[in-house]
Amino acid sequence: PAGRTARRLAPLPSLLRQLGQAAFETLAEGGRDRPTKHSALVAIRSPAAVLTLTDEDVHIWHVVPELISDPALLQRCDAMLSAGERARHARFVFPAHQHIYLVAHALVRTALSQYAAVEPWAWTFALGPQGRPEVAGPAGVPPLRFNLSHTAGLVAVAVTLEAEVGIDVEAIDARASGLEIARHYFSP
Repeated sequence: PAGRTARRLAPLPSLLRQLGQAAFETLAEGGRDRPTKHSALVAIRSPAAVLTLTDEDVHIWHVVPELISDPALLQRCDAMLSAGERARHARFVFPAHQHIYLVAHALVRTALSQYAAVEPWAWTFALGPQGRPEVAGPAGVPPLRFNLSHTAGLVAVAVTLEAEVGIDVEAIDARASGLEIARHYFSP
């Protein structure tokens, strides 16, 4: 709808500290109270830390999958997945694709858990009319909608209340300069 605004959220630990919550632990770093390269995926929240969305909000969560490498953290991400997600994860041929899938789906579950007192592993999903995944449960959660996108170096999830939402991320080759592009596409 017109008037809907996107807000890029701060890294989760910073956001929760701003909200006054003792907010996260980092498995790989023994729970030190400071943001780390993978803290968005290991956030824990107290019931008072549940975020709210208005009808006009779109929250965007993101992570760089290549920075998620700690074995304990990856194991925790795997524990969040459903049996169906684990089966699909195992079908990827290339380890890099498996890794992105794991991180992306853990991010979806972790992000959704910021808006309801639901553990990341407890979310269930069903395919909607357009074939996109939608929240199917647990019962009694807010009518959250989400969309996931990933590319080399970035996974992003947009979350909103009730309305359809979409997000698209693309890798940009930073090696090409504007001058090189102009020489290639324009005549002298």
